[in-house]
Amino acid sequence: MEELSVVATAPYIYRVNATFVPLLRQIFEIFINFSTDCKAAKLADIVFIIDESGSIGVQNFQLVRSFLYSIMNGLEISPSKVRVGIVMYNEKPTAQVYLNSFRTKDELLNFIKILPYRGGGTNTGAALNFTRENIFVTEKGSRKDKGVEQVAVVITDGDSQDAVSEEATELRRAGVTVYSVGVENANYEELMMMASYPPQKHVFIVDSFTKLKSLEQSLQKTLCYNIIRQAVSVGTRSSSIKEGANLCVSFAGCIQTEEADIFFLIDQSGSIYPADFVDMKKFLLEFIETFRIGPQYVRLGVAKYADSPTLEFDLTTYTDKKTLEEAVQRIQQVGGGTETGKALTFMSQLFKTAMKTRGHKVPDYLVVITDGKSSDEVKAPAEALRAQGVTVYAIGVKSADVQELEEISNDPKRTFFVNDFDALNPIKDDIITDICTTEVCKDVPGDLMFLVDSSGSIYPEDYEKMKDFMKSVISTSFVGQDNVRIGVMQFSSTQEVEFNLNTYFTKNGILEAVDAMRQKGGGTLTGRAISEVSQYFSPAQGGRPELQQRLVVITDGEAQDEVKAPAEALRAKGVLVYAIGVMEANTTQLLEISGSPNRIYAERDFDALKDLERQLSLELCDPERGKENICFPPGFGSRGTRPVQQRIRARVLPKRVLPGGGGVQQNPEPKTAGWRHQNRTGSRFHQGIF
Repeated sequence: MEELSVVATAPYIYRVNATFVPLLRQIFEIFINFSTDCKAAKLADIVFIIDESGSIGVQNFQLVRSFLYSIMNGLEISPSKVRVGIVMYNEKPTAQVYLNSFRTKDELLNFIKILPYRGGGTNTGAALNFTRENIFVTEKGSRKDKGVEQVAVVITDGDSQDAVSEEATELRRAGVTVYSVGVENANYEELMMMASYPPQKHVFIVDSFTKLKSLEQSLQKTLCYNIIRQAVSVGTRSSSIKEGANLCVSFAGCIQTEEADIFFLIDQSGSIYPADFVDMKKFLLEFIETFRIGPQYVRLGVAKYADSPTLEFDLTTYTDKKTLEEAVQRIQQVGGGTETGKALTFMSQLFKTAMKTRGHKVPDYLVVITDGKSSDEVKAPAEALRAQGVTVYAIGVKSADVQELEEISNDPKRTFFVNDFDALNPIKDDIITDICTTEVCKDVPGDLMFLVDSSGSIYPEDYEKMKDFMKSVISTSFVGQDNVRIGVMQFSSTQEVEFNLNTYFTKNGILEAVDAMRQKGGGTLTGRAISEVSQYFSPAQGGRPELQQRLVVITDGEAQDEVKAPAEALRAKGVLVYAIGVMEANTTQLLEISGSPNRIYAERDFDALKDLERQLSLELCDPERGKENICFPPGFGSRGTRPVQQRIRARVLPKRVLPGGGGVQQNPEPKTAGWRHQNRTGSRFHQGIF
């Protein structure tokens, strides 16, 4: 060891035994032909926050190096694409790699091989704070001011010796999506506290360091899928416009929900911190942006409660978006106890009055937000509200009682629980999707084919979950000969049509046919299946090309043949293609199949399909969801155009931004130097912007 200490540089001196030699061979294998799964994920700032405490040990830390190497080798790393940073921590965090430290991927990968290990304690909270203040900053290479997605991946093996909840909340409030990876003795509750919502999509756990390798593909796929799907908001991303490029902004939503009365009942008890109350108001503001506000359209009101309920403002108080937003900003927290039952009783009369002021019955919705267990009974007043026809959503935060939330909503799909108030915003999309789906799906005739993977790599129980997913989506459709027609084809090494678009015209008939499906087994020839399914959209097979035609592809693995050309040919016929990948599916192939990042979905397992049911149902009923593309000429992003941008945001965007937010695309080869407006729904461009 003395000779080694002369040759080597500390801390890169290791004492190993014979059993460690095969492990070293595995650790330093170089992945020359890395997966193409992330080729389409081209823009993100990702920081890995790595626990290097003494409980890990030298041998296990080599496995961490190998894990990092593999993940990064599969990313499109460069200064203009994906940037990577690394923070190591024990009692004290240190920056090993800033987001602008390396110019090439090879430089970064070579550094990973010699990433230092120090040992010591485990202050995860300090590491989260350090990363927010020192790494996700512009001067260290962060592109957050240009709207680039900010991602943190925390890898730890044990309990933190300091608090993590508040620091994790602040990191997420700064706009960072947080993934947590727990190994061996990692604290599950801390992993959940750190991760973004929903935790089931952002928390990864293995019981030993040798099993980290099994997470490589899963974590990489999740990261890349979310990078691809990340929506781009106009407000934060206008400065990222490249010179000479057209800026195209698309907005999507559920403008079909023309009439509704929505009340928010928000907990203002003393257990809620001021910053958390601000997060709750942000949630309300985001919600308001989603709908067309007006006396004849959607009306919103807010009531607060602690020991007693109070009406902040009624449905008729503010009749436009601007004054409504200003009213929300003025809401003040009073404090007190938590008597949710009394507050629910109070809401009953407000909804009765609403029908009188409206003059006729419209859908009524109540969104309840609370952070603790009620000191009075909630079940009876909640039942009374629902008996009035009010749809109730229950959102619990921190110390809220989940059973009580379910008593309030009486529906698991309308019950939500989050660890912190900053996680409220993602819930907004779930609620809005639920509100929108029923209205959007009315009177939307079309053809829908399912193309489902039936290969041998799918476990029988997972195959049944896939069938359940199909049945749930079918159940939300308005099935009929003159409405929505549905067909199903299975594929593996060969293809088999279960039923055509004109085989069944009743929902029960279709559901029974799906129940009767049997798994085929075999390989995964997805490209051939897409080519084959194309003919089943023809009139001879019950198709109606003059209507909206859609294909939903569900697969669990990488295609063994080429998918891009057959998918392009199908889309050229006007068929909208949705690609759902589960487990081992290739994200880049999903994008090639769908042709749009807005129509791909990647899930870690088949259980996660349940979370996708309503979202896909809404997309299928109204693929564009009121979507508009507004394209601006080169230079629209400079400081001189800021006043114009602000006026567009103030006058156009509030009327068009709906669930899912907005997206910005850049056209690298502008075809016109003027303004152009692409509107797929036929509605006119809003007048009077300038």
